[in-house]
Amino acid sequence: MSDVTKKLGGVGLTGASLKWIALVTMLLDHIAYAVLYKAYIVPNSISSGATLYGIYRIMRAIGRVSFPLFCFLITEGWRHTSNRARYAFRLFVFGLLSEIPYDLAFQGALVSMSHQNVFFTLFLGLVAIAVWDRVTEDNKTWVGKCLGTVLVFGVASIAQLTDTDYGLAGVLIIFVFHVFRGHTLLMFIAYVGALGVSVGFGSSEIEMFASAAFLLMLLYNGQRGKQNKYLFYVFYPAHLLVLAGLRYVLMWI
Repeated sequence: MSDVTKKLGGVGLTGASLKWIALVTMLLDHIAYAVLYKAYIVPNSISSGATLYGIYRIMRAIGRVSFPLFCFLITEGWRHTSNRARYAFRLFVFGLLSEIPYDLAFQGALVSMSHQNVFFTLFLGLVAIAVWDRVTEDNKTWVGKCLGTVLVFGVASIAQLTDTDYGLAGVLIIFVFHVFRGHTLLMFIAYVGALGVSVGFGSSEIEMFASAAFLLMLLYNGQRGKQNKYLFYVFYPAHLLVLAGLRYVLMWI
C-alpha cells in the first residue's frame, strides 16, 4: 500500500482496477495506431495539422499509461505468484501466440521480424528481476549489486536487440518498479530516467506522457481485487486480430 492510500484510509485502486485502466488505455492506443494511422493517416498523407491527426496524437498520449501499469502489475505478480517459473512460461507462450496477430495489426504482414510484441518484453523483464534477486540474495554487498545491475542490463539489451515492444527501456521500467518498491521518490526518478532512455533510443517524445501512470500507481491499495487471471493474456491477441481485420476492411473501402 502506498503512502497516499494510507492517508486515504486504505481507499484506492486495486490491482484489478489498474489492470482495467491498462487494458482500456492500451485499446485506445492500438486503435489509434492500427486503424487511424495505418488505415487513414498514412494512406491519405494527412498532415500534422489535420483534426484526425490531432485525435490520433491524443489517443496515443493516453495510451502511454498502459505499458507502465502492466510493468507494475508484473512486479506485483512476481511477488505474489505461487509458481514463478510457470508465470514466466505463460508470458513467453502468449508472446508466441500473439506474434502473428501483432504483425498483422501493426506490421501489415503475417510474419515480420522487425518488431516483437509486448509479451516478450514483459517476459524479459521478469527474467531480469529473477536474475537480480538471485544474484543479490547470494551476495548483498555492493559487488553483488553491481554484478546484478550488469546482468539486468544484459537482459534488457536482449530486448533491444530483438526489437521487442519498448525494448531496453521496457525491461528497465520493470526492474525499477521491482528494486525501488517502497521508495516512491527514488522510483519516480528512476522511472522518468527509463522513459528518457526510451526517447533516447528513438521513441517519440510522447512516451514521456507515460509518467502520468505513476500517479495511478500511488493510488494502489495493495489489494488484488476481483479479476480474471487470464483476461489480459486472451484479450491481447484477440483485440489485435479484430483491429487487424478492421484495418484491412477500411483500407479496401
